Amino acid sequence: MQETIRQAFDPHARIFKALGHPARLFIVHQLSLRGECGVGHLRDALELDMSTVSKHLSVLREAGVVASTKRGSAVLYRVAMPCVPHFMDCVDAARRGEEAEPACDCAAQSTLKGS
Repeated sequence: MQETIRQAFDPHARIFKALGHPARLFIVHQLSLRGECGVGHLRDALELDMSTVSKHLSVLREAGVVASTKRGSAVLYRVAMPCVPHFMDCVDAARRGEEAEPACDCAAQSTLKGS
């Protein structure tokens, strides 16, 4: 693979890799519905132990998909890339055989056009 191609698409690949686990997709889904929440809620919803949920959150945070804010002793997480839940909606629509409506003007502004 050409180095210029690798440099252009490595950031995208890292994000898709971070999203490549059902628990992480569920976390993004929950955060998009709730706005923000703590690891305890996510642990209860996923029925996984705290360390596993924390690891999933760490992977998503390192990829820039989620962000966190500390409030007192609590750490609250939120979606940092609003296009990800929209992409998930688009995938769901395509799986149902429907045409997805653009959730934003991201497609019109894509830097990947003509690539």
